[in-house]
Amino acid sequence: MRVEIEIAADGTATMAVPVDLLALSRLREIDAGRIPAADPSPAVLRADADIHARSVQDAIELRSDGTPVSLRVVAADRGGAFSEDRQDMPAPLAVVTLTGRLPMRARTITWRYGLALGTYPLRMQQPGAGMPQVFWVVGAGRTEPIALRQMPTRTLVRQYVWLGLVHIVPRGVDHILFVLSLFLLAPAWRSLLAQVSAFTLAHTATLGATMVGWIDLPPLVVEPLIALSIAWVALENVWRPTLSRTRIGIVFLFGLLHGAGFAGVLSELGLPAGVRMLALFAFDVGAEAGQALVLLAALACSAAFPRRPHVYRAWVVVPASLAIALTGLCWTVTRVLALSAG
Repeated sequence: MRVEIEIAADGTATMAVPVDLLALSRLREIDAGRIPAADPSPAVLRADADIHARSVQDAIELRSDGTPVSLRVVAADRGGAFSEDRQDMPAPLAVVTLTGRLPMRARTITWRYGLALGTYPLRMQQPGAGMPQVFWVVGAGRTEPIALRQMPTRTLVRQYVWLGLVHIVPRGVDHILFVLSLFLLAPAWRSLLAQVSAFTLAHTATLGATMVGWIDLPPLVVEPLIALSIAWVALENVWRPTLSRTRIGIVFLFGLLHGAGFAGVLSELGLPAGVRMLALFAFDVGAEAGQALVLLAALACSAAFPRRPHVYRAWVVVPASLAIALTGLCWTVTRVLALSAG
């Protein structure tokens, strides 16, 4: 057999592991304390293929700089391996494909496959490398640390800016609705700038403080509060038609919560060792760019409505704010129920 690992520029590692399904079926019988009976038919092997894929997943150990990498099965390609008229095939084979995400700036990886019996080649393709590397692995042993190519700083910055951008547009629906609520109360540049500046300052401060370990707010608490903040600001648009000083303070406080939400996403992605602050800054720049795109789209849409304040408020601000508030309240209830269930 030959195991293949391909590492993408974003750190995604894709592994293709060929499996002798008949041998694996026998091994599972022995592990269960049973003596293997007659060889199972191709139909039985086909039915148990997903179980075998999970066994393969459990037998693989991929580490990055000594830390285990979480893997998931994405495919078990059986192709024509179960065709009963293919008598030339020595064993029913499948290729199990798994993926995992390496931390940014990972320096080394190690590989171990606990079901391997003999020596086999491990073929690894890294981004930017012309030819793949080939390592020979002995049975179920672990490889020596394999050095990874380091990502150039320019590429890292571009990647984290992109991650920050897509966290807002299109993935950050809750943040989009919050920013739209700010816009609906004050589409004029001066009042809008005051709210957005308070929001940006707050979420940037919380994002940085959380990522350096100064504060640690649990996501199960932060997420319901973020949803509640959306509903609060949207409802305030309905009962208070003009911008007030207290509104700026409220936006700042809610911005602190949204910053903790950003930190939760960034924690899952990981910050590369040695350039943590640079990656953090790039992510924040991307998030601000996404926020700016939302506001520009809102401005473009508002230009289609008459420039009469009362008409605009009656037909745009109030209905849109009520819709956003209802969405925020539904999210709040859903997330509180999830918190209670947890």
